[in-house]
Amino acid sequence: MTEPRYPSPTDAFRISHSTLQTYLLCGVRHELQQAERHRRATVATAIGTAAAAAAKFDNGTKIDWGTPASLTDLVEVGVLTYENECAVSEIDASRFELVAGKDDAASASRVYGEAVSPKVKPVLAEEKVIAIVDDGIELAGTLDVAEADSVRDLKTGRAWTQDRADRSRQLTGYSMLFEARFGRLPSRVAIDSLSKDRRGWKATTLWSRRTERDRLAFIETVRRAKAGMDAGVALPPPEGSWQCSERWCAFWNVCTARPGA
Repeated sequence: MTEPRYPSPTDAFRISHSTLQTYLLCGVRHELQQAERHRRATVATAIGTAAAAAAKFDNGTKIDWGTPASLTDLVEVGVLTYENECAVSEIDASRFELVAGKDDAASASRVYGEAVSPKVKPVLAEEKVIAIVDDGIELAGTLDVAEADSVRDLKTGRAWTQDRADRSRQLTGYSMLFEARFGRLPSRVAIDSLSKDRRGWKATTLWSRRTERDRLAFIETVRRAKAGMDAGVALPPPEGSWQCSERWCAFWNVCTARPGA
């Protein structure tokens, strides 16, 4: 398996966390993504892309100039990214939903700048890294932001809990990418969670640590995912999965395995 975003010659099975996560959440979605030739999104995922772009811009400004970006610039980056994502992606949403999403992209970007940015002290951002995780298996990923002794990830959508952060495979994978880049494991990992409730957008940072047991569990998971992919297994998600919904799955209207009308 190859990852087009990380092009370099390799005989190893190379997987990114996004591919791994998609396959584990829904093998059907993974199969549809592999077959598609055009981009799909939902309003919710477009908002997440917008907030991530604002964070990327902010981290780059800090690294290049030593100061954070202005809130005005962060909002502008978030809105422009949202508009571009909607323009280049197939999104099944009404005009009202698209306009409301644009407002949310602006608000999420602003809250990032107000509540998350002051805590982030990047030493690198948006750097592609390849880590050898097992014999013949590589993890390809982009460290969104690494600090001197920690790595963190921004998530937009449902509010994260401490238990979810402690169990996050992605944070385990990021700790392995950090080790591949710096030659040592990070002391801490963190999720910066942007979420919306009836009062508006809010931000929470959840810190965690990773152990050898977490690393071994991650490797075992990748091994089993590889075996399933090699065998052509593409199972739908378990019943009750919140990701299996029109709001969060861009393939909802073309999926033959989804429940309901």
